[in-house]
Amino acid sequence: MEENQNNFRFEKKFVVKKTSLNSVLFELKSDGYFKIFPNRIVNSIYYDDKDLNAYYENLEGLSNRTKYRFRFYGDQPKTVFGKFEKKIKSNDVNYKLSESYNLPFKDIYKLNFPNEPNVFQNIHTKYNRFYFYNRFKKIRCTVDVDLKIINVKNKIVKHFQDIIIEFKCEKKI
Repeated sequence: MEENQNNFRFEKKFVVKKTSLNSVLFELKSDGYFKIFPNRIVNSIYYDDKDLNAYYENLEGLSNRTKYRFRFYGDQPKTVFGKFEKKIKSNDVNYKLSESYNLPFKDIYKLNFPNEPNVFQNIHTKYNRFYFYNRFKKIRCTVDVDLKIINVKNKIVKHFQDIIIEFKCEKKI
């Protein structure tokens, strides 16, 4: 296993059909994973520049890229306790810089990203997340279901039917 030398976290993401959810959960349990948190709704408001460079870099699968988001939890809470995150990807590893904020839910679409005047709100994602951990392998796993993608400008909602599984660890597997 390769050591993590830069406080980066190794992450690997997979997309599978939603009909496989029970099989995925069974396999995780069989492989020694256990739930570490209750399921919760995750919201992320992504920021991008006027040319949507972060979006296109993601579609192209570029190894080195940066994304900006405001993340909070829950389904339309009265007050949002969230974090602005600058997530830097370098090959198979990611590093996050974050800053916490509290604000009324009604103001989430009015937020500007701190110290980044050239990025603007673009997409709001919302999904239900399951959290797992394998203490022997020291690997976290998240399973995301019922993903909604909301265009911040026109409020059009798209539903993503598949599930997203992500493994996260401090060492390369």
